Parts: sequence; structure tokens; C-alpha cells
Amino acid sequence: MKPAYTYMITDDNALLREGLKSLLAMNTDYECIAEASNGAEALSLISREQPDFVLMDLSMPELNGFEVINMIRRRYPDVKIMVLSVLESDEAVLQALKNGAHGYCNKNSSYEELQGGLRSMLDGNQYISRQMKDHVMVGYLERSKKVKSRSDWETITRRERQVLTLIAEGYKNSAIAENMSISIKTVEKHRANLMKKLGLNNTTKLTAYAIGKNLINTEIRTARK
Repeated sequence: MKPAYTYMITDDNALLREGLKSLLAMNTDYECIAEASNGAEALSLISREQPDFVLMDLSMPELNGFEVINMIRRRYPDVKIMVLSVLESDEAVLQALKNGAHGYCNKNSSYEELQGGLRSMLDGNQYISRQMKDHVMVGYLERSKKVKSRSDWETITRRERQVLTLIAEGYKNSAIAENMSISIKTVEKHRANLMKKLGLNNTTKLTAYAIGKNLINTEIRTARK
């Protein structure tokens, strides 16, 4: 019997991909037709295989999930995207949805919840897993209640914005130092200041923030890769 939906898994963890395939194989409505271990590979396979939906991690080499989601929505608008990630911050969830994801499920979610999320998404609804929905709502309300004399973005200096842009474009500290004609220690200081001012604790979150501020051209970054 022909499956109702075909899908692709994009995750750099081979064991997780195998586990997902085994779980979803119990539902004859779904057939896995492709696997990708990084963002660039995912875009190539989607173009060739044309799956109905993609299970997408956010933290990946080559291109991160936020960028890939944005590109999929622009190039293949009929492909549904369900994010599967360990990232639990409301910023990550909202950024993924803003970039075009149709659903967001935590990797700790149960098989039943994932199945329910997929059914909801494929029926045309936007889906956020229960544990994430409450977390996102609390984070949103907390931010909306804060009254600041200056926004986080307004506290970032011109040099820090330059560093943030280069970080998001995939440059390492040494390359940023060379590009800006500053020391690696100065780059590290700028990076630490950015994380402190923006309340972000890793490169993936800094990249997502930079994309949200339109600091980088994802097409240029793709070409560079």
C-alpha cells in the first residue's frame, strides 16, 4: 500500500535518525525517503526527493536549522516542517516559527505526542508540543511585562554588531580577529559581552538572533559554504 505521506529526517545524530525511522515505521501512513546529516545536504535532498514533510533539528553543521527552514519555505512552500530539537528557549521556538516551521516538538516528547503533532501539522495547523507551549507563553508574557529604558539591541556597540554578524556567518574567532584586525582575546571579549547583553548562551542562539535582525544574507552564507 502506498503511504499517505513521505518524509525526510535532518539531524546530525545517526542513532537518532535510526530511532525516528523505527518509530514512525509503525505508522504505515509515513515513509522515510531521505536522511540528511547537515543543512546543506538537506536542501539538496529536498530538491531531488520532494518529501511531504521534514523532521528538522536546529543545531547542525554547514547550515543551522533556522536558515534551512527559511530556505525551504521560500523554495519549496508545499513542504511541511516539524522541528525536533533539544532547544527549549522561547526565543528558539518563536524564531523557528517565524522562519516558517509548521510545528515544534521537543526531542524529549513521547512518540504519541509526536504522532499527534504530525497529524495536526499535516491537517494544516501550527503545532507546538505541550511542554513547549507553556514555556513559550510564560517567556512571552515575562518579556512583555518588562519595561526597559533601552532594549537589549540598543546596548550592543558597533564593533559588537560586527562580531555578531561574522559569528552568524560561520566565522571562527581566529578568522573574525583577522577580518577585523583585532586580537582573538578581543573577539572573545566581544562574544562574551554579546551573550551577556542578549541573554544568549551559545553560537546557535546568537546566529538565530542575527538572522532575526537581518544582519546576514543566508544566500551569501550558503554560497560561501
